[in-house]
Order: sequence, then structure tokens, then C-alpha cells
Amino acid sequence: MRFEQKYYQIFLAVILILFANQPFMGTSYEGLLFTLQPIVVICCFIYLLYLLLLGELPRIIFLLCFMCLFIFCLSAVMAHLNYEQPIIYGLLKQRYYLNVFICSTIYILLIKKYLTLRDVKLALDLISIILLMYFMYNHIFSDPINFVLSENKDIKLLGIYKEGFGIKFKFDRFVIAYLYFSFLYEVLKNPINKIGYIIFSLIFFYIFFLEKGRTFNFVIIYTSIIILFLEKEYRKLKLISFTSIPLICYLYSIGFFEPFIDAFKVVLTGEFGLDSSSNVRIETFTIALNEMKTGFNWLFGMGNLSNNYHDGFRTFYNHFFPVDIGIFGGMFLYGLLGFLLYYLPIMFLSVKCLFKFTSVENKFIKVLLYLLLYNVLYIQQSEVYFRSMNLILILLIIRYYSRYENKYKR
Repeated sequence: MRFEQKYYQIFLAVILILFANQPFMGTSYEGLLFTLQPIVVICCFIYLLYLLLLGELPRIIFLLCFMCLFIFCLSAVMAHLNYEQPIIYGLLKQRYYLNVFICSTIYILLIKKYLTLRDVKLALDLISIILLMYFMYNHIFSDPINFVLSENKDIKLLGIYKEGFGIKFKFDRFVIAYLYFSFLYEVLKNPINKIGYIIFSLIFFYIFFLEKGRTFNFVIIYTSIIILFLEKEYRKLKLISFTSIPLICYLYSIGFFEPFIDAFKVVLTGEFGLDSSSNVRIETFTIALNEMKTGFNWLFGMGNLSNNYHDGFRTFYNHFFPVDIGIFGGMFLYGLLGFLLYYLPIMFLSVKCLFKFTSVENKFIKVLLYLLLYNVLYIQQSEVYFRSMNLILILLIIRYYSRYENKYKR
């Protein structure tokens, strides 16, 4: 009976995390899981509403839900006013923010002891490992010709083919970052664990040789360096520095860093360069800035457009993706009001949690703090606006630990 109960708890944690963070985005199962998503959201909403009526809903949950519902409605209204998009399209486009009900439910189930931190950790581990294997399989064995010729929507969801670059997959990076920092902790704290080193090397190989996301790789590296400083692993830091010098010199000699240097020049000077993706960001920023100067758009934002409404922003601005310009893209969508009432509170809570870094000894919470640091530093993509449920779930788990478990102890 005890085994069955634990199995049920882990299964429940898997379901809730799977739909809260949506790590299945970019996989061939995206359509099916998106169809089931509303059922989970509605069930969690009813549960939270029940607790609210009983007066048992924690204040932090009420505030988070209010913030997300505010963004949810503000964007739909402003998109209707600025682009005449039907309100229902705007609400459907922003349905990701309703996942706050699922994150909140996880927090409350932890408080009520229906779930434990161990259940949540095992669920995250299970989801991450399965998806890593799925991602690696597709990276290694997918035939590029299928992405060029096929009209199959499931294949198009996986990625797009770019001539000269191969297949650019759309796999979610949250679970990969979680696994990376889990085994980074293992390597730092248990250096004799050979299996930990092997798995860490496997994840490292995936990130830097298969995934190869330029910004993603860069953020992973400097987050790792900051972690080594915070953990006072000075010997490992020196060893990495000395062993990296020959590799850096070799990569520089073959022109590996030229695209990076050119991209930084484009961003810093605002002048077009050789890097096409950076040039597009300059164009996107210019369009967004001009739109925000009109009327009260700087205050309320322009709203987010659904791809089902005249092909989204593409109809109005050609190639235009607000996520490409990070924080400013979020302000384009939600204005200064969204920045003050949504972005700043989440960033404040994140930084506040990071101050607990050196006081925490629990392994799982320490890994979540690593992951939180990575998300905060991933400012170019502005995780707070475009993948905020990752941050909200981490923050709620850390808050639960600090308030309800043995404070800062294993």
C-alpha cells in the first residue's frame, strides 16, 4: 500500500510539472498535450477557487495568480485595440500564463503534504532524462531531408532546416539546464562519483555539440563560472582556466569566435554586421521602439498576436519576434505597466532567493538555486516574460522549503 501511494504521488507530480512547464514543446507530442492542457488548468483553478472560498489560499498564491491574470487580460485587450484582433484569439495566445494555477497547486500540495520535495525531484529527474534521450535521438538520427520536403505538421513542430546549418530543433532547454546543474552539483560535491562524471559529460556533449545554441551555451558557461566562485571551488576554477587556454587559442585561430564578436558589435553599436540574426534583432528593436512611441502604447503595450490571426506579427511587420529583443520585447507586448506589475516582482523574488545561496545545504534546493541563477542571467531571452512558469515553479518550491521544511538544513 505504501509503495502504491508513493507511485501515485510521483505520477501526480509528473503530470503537474509536465503541464506547468510544458517541456514537451517542440516535440511531436506537442499537439496532443496541448489538447489535454485545459483539463489540467481547469481542475487546478477549481481547486484554488475552493481554497479561496474557504479562506485557505496563501497570500503569495493569490498575488501570483492576480499578476498572471492581469497580463493574460491586458495583452488580449491591447491586441484588440491596436490590431483589431478578436479578444478570444488574444486570450488563447496568452493561455500559457494560466499555468500559474498548476504551479500554485504544486506549492499547496507540498504544504498539505500530499506531495513531498522528493516526489517533485523524482518527477523532474524522470521528465528530464526521458526528454534528453528523446532530444539526443532526434539530433543524431533525424534525416534532414524530412524537414525540407515533408508537409507533416508533427515534423514541422520538431524543427526547421536551415541550409548550411542543418536542422534547428525547437526543443525546450529548461529540462536540459536542470540536468546539467544537477550533475554539476554531483561533480562538485562528490568528485569520486565516476557515474556522475560520465552523465555530466554526456549532457555537456549534448549542450555544446548537438544543441549548439549560441546564447544558451554562453549563459551555461558563465553561470557555471559564477557557481564555482560561490561554491568556493577555486582549485577547479584554476584548473578549468589553465586547461581552457589552449582550446580557446585554437578556436580563435580557426575563426570560431568571429560570429560571436560580430554579433556583439551589432548589439553594442546598432550597426548591421555579418551576423543575420543580430541584424534582425536591430530591425525588431527599431520597429518596437517606433510603435511604443505612439499614444499610450509605452504604458499598456501593444498586446500579443496569435498566429491564427492574419499570421500574427508577420502580416504587420514581416519578420518580427518580440522574444528576440528580450526585456524590451516584453515591454513592447505588455508596456511599462506589465514591467512594474509582473516583471519586477518576479525578478525581486528571484534575487531575494539567490541571497540564500550559501545558506542552503539541501541538494535539490541547491540545484534549483543554480537553475534560478541561470534563468535570471538568461536576460537576452527574458525568461520572466516568455518562459515565466519555469521561474515561478522554482520560486514556489524554494519558498516552500524555506518556510515549511527544516530551514536551510538537509
